Amino acid sequence: MTSNSFASEALSRLPLAEAAFLMLDDIFQNNTLEAIYQSNRGRTYTRILTFSSFFQLLRDSLISPDHSARARLIDASENGELPTSLKAFYDKLAYAARGWGGAPFAFLSGYFKAFAKKNDF
Repeated sequence: MTSNSFASEALSRLPLAEAAFLMLDDIFQNNTLEAIYQSNRGRTYTRILTFSSFFQLLRDSLISPDHSARARLIDASENGELPTSLKAFYDKLAYAARGWGGAPFAFLSGYFKAFAKKNDF
């Protein structure tokens, strides 16, 4: 059984997992992330690391099979997926946590509700 057929079989038996992965795929589209950024950016800006790339790397580091988020970020840096230093990534993460408060989460909550309604979840 290939990994794709295994994933398809697992998702067909686990509707909650399927719903979660569908929402993650939808949310992490560049246009959705850009809308979140524009709504909550304050005085922040992007030069090298775009907001969508930042959040996609953050997502990948949190759900990756690596032993830690840091290990995944180091791999991303070595593979050219992280266009900045690790320090710059962590600085952006620290500012995001302090500067935005719960605003992106409120946006995502509304997004989840609309997505669930649109997809009959």
